[in-house]
Amino acid sequence: MAWLTWRQHRVELLTVLALGLGLAAAMTVVAIEAQSSFGAVRQSCGSPPGPLCQTNSLHFDSQFTTIFELIQGALLAMPGLAGIFIGAPLLAREFEQGTARLVWTQGITRRRWLAMKLGVIVAVAVVVASVLGVVGGLVTGTPGGTFDSRWSSFDLQGPVLVAYVFFGITLGAAAGAVIRRTVPAMAVTLVAFIAIRVAVYNWVRPNLLPPLSWDTSKLTPNLGDSWNLGQRAVDLSGHPVSDQYYQQLLANAGVLPGSFADYMRAHGVVVLQLYQPESRFWLFQGMEAALFVVLAAALIGLAVWAIRRA
Repeated sequence: MAWLTWRQHRVELLTVLALGLGLAAAMTVVAIEAQSSFGAVRQSCGSPPGPLCQTNSLHFDSQFTTIFELIQGALLAMPGLAGIFIGAPLLAREFEQGTARLVWTQGITRRRWLAMKLGVIVAVAVVVASVLGVVGGLVTGTPGGTFDSRWSSFDLQGPVLVAYVFFGITLGAAAGAVIRRTVPAMAVTLVAFIAIRVAVYNWVRPNLLPPLSWDTSKLTPNLGDSWNLGQRAVDLSGHPVSDQYYQQLLANAGVLPGSFADYMRAHGVVVLQLYQPESRFWLFQGMEAALFVVLAAALIGLAVWAIRRA
């Protein structure tokens, strides 16, 4: 069964290995070159900035911004593409061509058939994603906008990248097992993957733990590489202020004789800056990765149920 799985999917597996490891090597080379080139920018833009500061900065941006954007796009798209082009056809194509029933008549149980097909594909994809996740973490801090902060490159490194790939493939496999048609399964995988990732990014991740805050009327603390979640207006007792009242205060501010913070406090309002601290980064990585692993396990269960009913 292992040999048959390799024969069926060797093209996909070799393509994943080549593209994934090639991308990891390219990321490493680009990061090293960016760090080296940024030395000239740092030197010319010291205190005080030299005459070549703007020139070197513009040259650096033109040289590396597009490259980092391409790398970011590739890493963001990789889990979804794995689900669409590897996960979805994995089982749906077997049902369309009738080869699944042929295998089942050869003494191979349905559960073993699924475990072998999904296990081989997932194992290779997880290895490649792990390499990319490690490289993504190592190049974090590289100037260029994409990898200059841990939080801005959250989706591109660490265990979450591996969990996204695992989730994408199992989502495609479950869609194929249920729908049993390749093209519709690919379409469902695309829509479901994007919807779930957007929902987690916008509503789940910021609230995995209650954000910390600091009073903007006071001296800005050293927050390090924190994740800025916006501001919230509260009264002097810490209770939320209605948006209508807050907007009214902003509209009536006009030209203030004192500071904006003193004006707001005089009207019983304090503006808080919300953030997730740098110390929570790996905790958030682990929590979100665990969430997608649980979802993947549920999808495997759905695929098992669908195959039993086939």
